[in-house]
Amino acid sequence: MKKLSIAAVIALWGSAALAGTDTLVHFANLSPYQATVSFTGGDNSCWYDNGPEDSRIAEYADYFKRDAVSDSSYKGMLTTFKSSFGINDITTVPTVTMNNTTLALPAATSAKVSSGFAQGETSAAARPFQSDNCKWVTSMRGFNVTLTGSDGKVLSSQHYVLTDPPGDQWTLSRTNGNSLTSVQQTMNLGSGGKGNPVQIALTAGTIIVTAVSIGTAAPELALARGLIGRVAGLWSAEGLGMTFRYVLVGGIRTEVTAITGREVFSKGLASGTTILARMLYTSLANGGLKVYQAQKDSGGKESLVPVTDLATAYKDIGIDFSTPTLAPVAGLPESRSICAYQTTTLGIDECRLVGISVAIMPDGSLTFVPLPSVGSGD
Repeated sequence: MKKLSIAAVIALWGSAALAGTDTLVHFANLSPYQATVSFTGGDNSCWYDNGPEDSRIAEYADYFKRDAVSDSSYKGMLTTFKSSFGINDITTVPTVTMNNTTLALPAATSAKVSSGFAQGETSAAARPFQSDNCKWVTSMRGFNVTLTGSDGKVLSSQHYVLTDPPGDQWTLSRTNGNSLTSVQQTMNLGSGGKGNPVQIALTAGTIIVTAVSIGTAAPELALARGLIGRVAGLWSAEGLGMTFRYVLVGGIRTEVTAITGREVFSKGLASGTTILARMLYTSLANGGLKVYQAQKDSGGKESLVPVTDLATAYKDIGIDFSTPTLAPVAGLPESRSICAYQTTTLGIDECRLVGISVAIMPDGSLTFVPLPSVGSGD
């Protein structure tokens, strides 16, 4: 095999350093409303909107379909992701570039959660003496998430920005108006470098329940978190296996000061005025949304009762569309990677694709988990 000169190695490394990072974002609508994800033209900085010009996303799709992971420890995460969202082949899912495009995701049902992918690429090009020099400059791409009721009324419209700062973690932020930089809330996603597959795999193996507030005060959410462990044990009776699970918490009918943590535990699931009546237990299973409410029968046995009218159920627990939140799926390690496809060239690790999955909640809140990491290391 022909050996490369030092100059050739430096040139190879330099070309990789100046290349942009391919980016794949998965959106799933877990709300009972129409969700529209819009990428407005010009809502970006140091970002190529036309999508990647190479085959990296196609390679990712091929590995994904064949269950070929970069490390065997990722198997559990890939399996859980596929079974939860009902996606075995991402080429069958609607996919757009980020160039003035829109993903229209119908309301979630027990049979189907709508998904879509958006693909783009950061720009790291060096352009001497030009104002658009993007080498070592933060890359940003904005988008809007809009929820619309069955009557056509807009219930929520929020602007979010995906950011790749040089040498730091990627972030997802909610901003004021259509600004790229006027930030209201920011969530760290992870680095674009090589991650620890064991840590991510452990998360996928446990699937800790994620608590999401949909318009509730902090004290109420704190009380709800204390109950999640107890009620989560009911999931096993539903035979849902390893899926992504959420507890959605709304307002309560009584003053929160009148309900102490001890009283909540003593009342259990029995009262229509306790916080437990203002919680929905949601699981993604086989590509559908399974929603339950907790109750006790006359003998005191706890169970989860399926909810069929999702729009009414969410309305009953008191959604506040004005205060969406950003949250990682519970259990993800603090130090994590969102590199979904990586290779090694001449001993240099290169992230060929950054990938995230974003779930849209009933109030416009977003939760995040890295896309499964794939490759030829299986």
